[in-house]
Amino acid sequence: MLRALRTARWLTVGLALGLVLLAAPGWAQSLMKEGRVWQKGRRLIQRFDFEEARLNNFEDLPMYWYAIGRPALTTDRNFLQQPLHAELVSKPGFPAYTTIAFDRPQQEPGEHRLQLGLNGGSAGAFVEVGTLPAVPHSDYLVTATVLTSSLKHARARLLAYFVDEKGRRIEPSVASSELVSTDGRSQTLYVHLYGDYPQAAWIGIQAELLQPKDQPDGLPERHEVLYEEVEGSAWFDDVSVWQLPYVEVKSQNQVNIIRAPGRPRLSIHVRDLTARPLDVDLTLYDHHRNAVAHSTRHVDEWAPMNWQWEPSLERFGWYLVDMLVYEPPEPGVRSEPVIIARSITSLLWLPNEDAMNPSDAARFRVIAERSTEKEFGLLPQLLDGTKLDSLVVSAWGADTTTGNIDDLQRRISELTQAVVGRGREIVLSFSPVPDEVSQGHDIDSRDPLTLFTKPRDLWEQLIAPVLMLHGQRIKDWQL
Repeated sequence: MLRALRTARWLTVGLALGLVLLAAPGWAQSLMKEGRVWQKGRRLIQRFDFEEARLNNFEDLPMYWYAIGRPALTTDRNFLQQPLHAELVSKPGFPAYTTIAFDRPQQEPGEHRLQLGLNGGSAGAFVEVGTLPAVPHSDYLVTATVLTSSLKHARARLLAYFVDEKGRRIEPSVASSELVSTDGRSQTLYVHLYGDYPQAAWIGIQAELLQPKDQPDGLPERHEVLYEEVEGSAWFDDVSVWQLPYVEVKSQNQVNIIRAPGRPRLSIHVRDLTARPLDVDLTLYDHHRNAVAHSTRHVDEWAPMNWQWEPSLERFGWYLVDMLVYEPPEPGVRSEPVIIARSITSLLWLPNEDAMNPSDAARFRVIAERSTEKEFGLLPQLLDGTKLDSLVVSAWGADTTTGNIDDLQRRISELTQAVVGRGREIVLSFSPVPDEVSQGHDIDSRDPLTLFTKPRDLWEQLIAPVLMLHGQRIKDWQL
């Protein structure tokens, strides 16, 4: 049923949906040093400094924080009614005998931090749902200072995500800092939360010290032994949540492919709930990375947050759109403007006529492996814009399991109907191999051929729904 893919050249076309990059490290560090945010308090939503004697908290845990993997010490009868609470207090791999507490009693003088100590198993703490309200379509930056000691294999990290009004974690929003071992030195961790979730009601935060088996990609390869540490600690301090402006740049076309006689027209949106003045700098670069167009704008409570810009471009081609958002210095303060957000996207401006004759065009394909659910709906439009007739999509995703594979196959069927029905073709790729079978079985997720050298019962339940649903309609399969 699988046959060799015919020789073809490959064209990778990125879906130019726009990528928002928060210039977090430089921005946060400069504001912390200057102290402007601490004084004004406009961008700082919440800061957990763990100095809680002034709040009359002399318990072992900070206010609003609970241990992962053990019953919550609370008198709130509705605590476990929040799905996220129920999940985290019973999470496996986080035993009750690890240390999760202030590193010293609040009665003792000096700085206080949240300590996570190992004794086998992982250790972690989370913030109670309802503590940190989120504004839908707002971007946030979560930072923390961490210091670790005596770690050989375990690593610390900061996790953040949005929670909906029913107390459920919004899984696509989950973001993590890097896994760190600092060897006694303080290090700042950063986690970006992007405001793409209208159902967001709260912000969730987890501080974790993970054994190797609980770390991402931590399942052992064949013959590999993962050691559990029985000592070592991580200390978290100054866990802070910052509000950033929501920025967006898009063209008049959803996939940012514009055909003549139309010209690229950019719509810019900058929304900042702190109402602070902002300076916006827009630059277009060609494929040689030469700046070919530039525009600036000042945004404040009197200036509009939405506007359009039609850059003056002399030739067709691929362009990078780079938007920088600055917070200017306050009056009377001598300092450099601070970059607080950045949006990068790209666009294609093409002539209306076909760039290639049909025989040449048949040698090219659009590679759309690892496409998200949102991108799936735009793939037919991407083919229209490029005037190509062949598309490569993944039959699986890294997160595909036997429990959710049917949802992905349904989306592939809908895409196949839209593409094949118009005389085009779809190629199904078996890359990436799902984590469910690649991790722990000595399989490279980028090399599907190794999967089929393994026992049949390892992969049969994953491949059967794919072949049964698409085997008759899709002719080409990519290994």
